[in-house]
Amino acid sequence: LQQQQHHYYRHEQQHRRSSSDEGSSSGADDTIDNTNNANNDPDENEHHQHHEHQQHHQQQQQQQQLNPNADLPPHSTDVDEECRRVVQALEAIFSADASASAAGAATTGSGGADANNSSTSTTNLAGSRDVANRYLTSFQRQAVAWMVCDRLLAPDVTPIDPTNPAAQAARVQSQFFAAQTLHTKCRTDVVQLPPESLPSLRDSLMNHLTNASRSSTAGGGFGGNRALVTRLAMASAALAVQMGWNTVIEDVLGGVVGIKDDQPQDAPARPEL
Repeated sequence: LQQQQHHYYRHEQQHRRSSSDEGSSSGADDTIDNTNNANNDPDENEHHQHHEHQQHHQQQQQQQQLNPNADLPPHSTDVDEECRRVVQALEAIFSADASASAAGAATTGSGGADANNSSTSTTNLAGSRDVANRYLTSFQRQAVAWMVCDRLLAPDVTPIDPTNPAAQAARVQSQFFAAQTLHTKCRTDVVQLPPESLPSLRDSLMNHLTNASRSSTAGGGFGGNRALVTRLAMASAALAVQMGWNTVIEDVLGGVVGIKDDQPQDAPARPEL
């Protein structure tokens, strides 16, 4: 674009010089008058402005094509901060009114050294479902997603109020998104992790699987978290393939990985895996 713009202005200057040379026979005063008239011509000025506007618009379109996520807040390498942003984005997507979420985010803020940046980022995420959705899609490709998802799946330190259905729904949404992300990453992004960390990841996934299974059977049936149990089992199976865990069936049936025969609440996890 810069080369085209330079070529355009160079062509205009040459055109003006040729026009000035053709009119030089009528005297120097006529040449000056013609040049001034050309510069003050409203039609020519409007043409220049229109051409510059078109170039600017084309440049913006090319930048958008090269980097469609240029308007997204940058991802944080801090696990706690990125957790807050992911939860905020999920609330914006599942909220009945995204603008209400934006208003709530503006008053929430966050602690830490980068509190101002955090508040701005979460406000941007809460203000648009499209931005929130693209942020979560981009998040799933980041290396920090491994630790963030593990944090989202961990049992809450403070139990959720059973009389607050909105809080319960948000918890289910964040856990399923974390399990879905881990399933995707176990299939395609294991290379982001050092090989020696894979056994620890396997143990963590199995713990999340058994916790989800026990939560599903807490009410006497296998209902509430079945989708979560299934997705965590899929993530564990994908990881088993990636790390060459060839004894996975024997380990599961033998209770080596935490799924015990003498605990009925662990029963749903075994057939799912």
